[in-house]
Amino acid sequence: MYLGDQLVAEVTTPRTGKMTLTYRPELVEAQEAGTLVLSAALPLRADRFSPSEAAPFLEGLLPDGWARAGLEQRFDVHRVDSFSLLAAVGRDCAGAVTFVPHGESWPPEAPSAPVGLDDAAVAARLEGLEHDPLGVDDTTRVTLAGTPWKLPLTISPDGSWAAPVPGQPSTYLLRPESPDHVGLVVTEAYALEVMRRADMRVVDAEATTIAGRPVLVVRRYDRAIGPEGEVTRIHQEDCCQALGAARSERTERTGGPSLEEIAELVRDLTAAPDVEVVHLLEWLTASLVFGKVDGSARDLALIYDDGTCELAPVASMAGTADYPDRPRQLGLAVDGRDDLDRVGGAQIVAEAGRWGIPAEVATELVAGQLARLRAGLDDAREVADPGDDVVAACRTRITALAP
Repeated sequence: MYLGDQLVAEVTTPRTGKMTLTYRPELVEAQEAGTLVLSAALPLRADRFSPSEAAPFLEGLLPDGWARAGLEQRFDVHRVDSFSLLAAVGRDCAGAVTFVPHGESWPPEAPSAPVGLDDAAVAARLEGLEHDPLGVDDTTRVTLAGTPWKLPLTISPDGSWAAPVPGQPSTYLLRPESPDHVGLVVTEAYALEVMRRADMRVVDAEATTIAGRPVLVVRRYDRAIGPEGEVTRIHQEDCCQALGAARSERTERTGGPSLEEIAELVRDLTAAPDVEVVHLLEWLTASLVFGKVDGSARDLALIYDDGTCELAPVASMAGTADYPDRPRQLGLAVDGRDDLDRVGGAQIVAEAGRWGIPAEVATELVAGQLARLRAGLDDAREVADPGDDVVAACRTRITALAP
């Protein structure tokens, strides 16, 4: 396993699919024991990490459900053999991690040129995501956790979209609209724009249309693009991985991390903990305003760059609470409440108190953020207009959440 261009660990499988991880001896000798290299849950040590210790980070790099099943079918991998699946698709992962089978050189001495795609080819790849998850084919080998409805791409030298090839990581994610959530692309682009205008830390994203299908184009925050187009991977992990939570424990209801546990992690790891817990509070408040009920520790990531750690920009704010027949139960409880309609400003302030933010400070922070979000509701429609009903619902929730 590589981190950037450095070989840092070996992943082996004593039994099918059950992976162990061992840091390279030269790395252990060169750095202090306990140093954060790959994951907060895998601090540097000489001893091998057992399957149960290594699984949360390694399994957290793979997609779930039918997307994983599709990749397993393409590469003829048994459904519990995560090791073989990572070996097949792990050339482009979240963060700076790359999986390379033993004996294969990395990075490639002469990487292939990006495969340029015209609009019709991009549309075909988007249409084919159900059968070819993440756009993986014989050349493009990529894996990402979370929703399978996304197509990782990069930019070719002529400025067109291109499929990533080994040695050249993807830099953008194209997320097409699901048939079950008509209008969600524009609604999410709108939410991110309102948040940007409220001075929140968010990804660069734009709603567009490709072959008549709405698509959200998101620039990857874990990739830095240099002046000559060179791409550098930036390491990151989501908070499920950092806390050692199994992939089946994504939400708090299923045994996953709570907001309090996430806040404690943020305080322990980040360079400016008092600043970063405020970003966490902003994410929570915005999620409630925009009706993102499925939030979990997977939606929150930590960036490790140049020896520092901070919360990653918000990459998803898809609010589904107002769709007919959609649940309004929160993936992360707020002060013990997991019903969106039963959470108000008092619960947000009380939850922040569990993170070490005094009540009077939290009240001021939440009130200020709600005011900034309200101020951007109308102007953001110039960038992405979700319609009067969505804007009205956001305005109503802002009023209800006032502390």
